[in-house]
Amino acid sequence: LRSAGPVLSSESLWTAVRSAIVQRRKDMVEILANTAELPLYLRFQVTPFLDGALLHIADITALKQANIVLEREKQQLSNEIFRQQSEGDMLRGLAYRDPLTGALNRRGFFAAAGEWGNKHHQRSLVAMDVDHFKQVNDRVGHLIGDAAIQQAGAVLFDIVNQVDGIVGRLGGDEFVCMLPMGLPEAMAL
Repeated sequence: LRSAGPVLSSESLWTAVRSAIVQRRKDMVEILANTAELPLYLRFQVTPFLDGALLHIADITALKQANIVLEREKQQLSNEIFRQQSEGDMLRGLAYRDPLTGALNRRGFFAAAGEWGNKHHQRSLVAMDVDHFKQVNDRVGHLIGDAAIQQAGAVLFDIVNQVDGIVGRLGGDEFVCMLPMGLPEAMAL
């Protein structure tokens, strides 16, 4: 503590001492003493006593350094958790979404339909396919066929999103929609 001599003239320390004496209550101040060697953290606990105060001085350097290391490791863990959650979200997206249309794939649709069905009392399941799709692929190629499937998915999304439904692509040219309405209303869409 010999190297902490200048700390004893710290204004915040003597403000705490005066406050403890005047208000007759304990106070505590932590001060960083910049020494020639390593930083020195001191905790001063001020306790009123008779007409003055008792001053208890503790070296808390090891505690402060441990807290700094702990905070750094906590931030690293937090970053790692965030990274893993992001990767998990991305993997779930890949596992439940059709990469061509962005619609739910078979697995994603059935998982979402179970949850979605619990929220809606009235519902309809509408299955459809793109007429003559095989001929499109055979005549003009798979790139045009993929574009046709993407367009069909986009049209279904536009319609189904208006009524808070869900769209799935079961495979090839087969789509399925879950709608929050009875069959007559669903057919009118």
